[in-house]
Amino acid sequence: MRYRQGRVLEALHSVQVFLDKHGDVLDAINKSGARRKVDAVAAELQAYAVQQDGGRRKAIGHTANQRELRLALRFTMRPIAEAAAGSLRETPQFIALRLPSYRLKGMAMVAAAHAMADAAAPYVDVFVDAGLPPDFIEQLRRAAQALSHSYGERRDGETARTGATQGLTEAERRGRRALRILDALVIPALIHDGALLAAWRVARRIQGKPGEAEPARDDHRDEHGQAA
Repeated sequence: MRYRQGRVLEALHSVQVFLDKHGDVLDAINKSGARRKVDAVAAELQAYAVQQDGGRRKAIGHTANQRELRLALRFTMRPIAEAAAGSLRETPQFIALRLPSYRLKGMAMVAAAHAMADAAAPYVDVFVDAGLPPDFIEQLRRAAQALSHSYGERRDGETARTGATQGLTEAERRGRRALRILDALVIPALIHDGALLAAWRVARRIQGKPGEAEPARDDHRDEHGQAA
């Protein structure tokens, strides 16, 4: 969540608290569509913020996990490659049985592992005789699948984060609009109560960064020409 989006959410929450606290004076506004819109947008911004952070954490976690899974896959592939180098150099499948470069990553690494498993299948007895366990091909495919699954999970996290980021941008815009509409309703209702009106202006203000003035589009004026 960007700074300005967070400040809009804070303003929405502040407005909700103010309206609830002064429900005796603002009962009609609390029952209006404008209030429902503020509540809905506040909930939406909060949900998108959680989704964005969750997507970011998920992507980071799977990126770290992939390093371990990629290393584990190489460890699984290495004895197969070594056994093939000792006994199967003259076979057509030997190229697929070689250990890939350390530079190979992503789904290309997964594809290389499955290609190795396919190439090794006709020579299971040779590999078992060299000391590999009878289920070495199954182990290799499981290691490749684990890495592939992690890539898919990371992509899901990135997709969720991207969607939430777009959602936050749109929800921020709706939040600012909802605050302007509500402001236009509250000011006339409180025009004869200076103290409460001043408190409202503080409650609905969208704070800028320290030392930064509030954006002009959120600086409204009442019918007397005073900054609202």
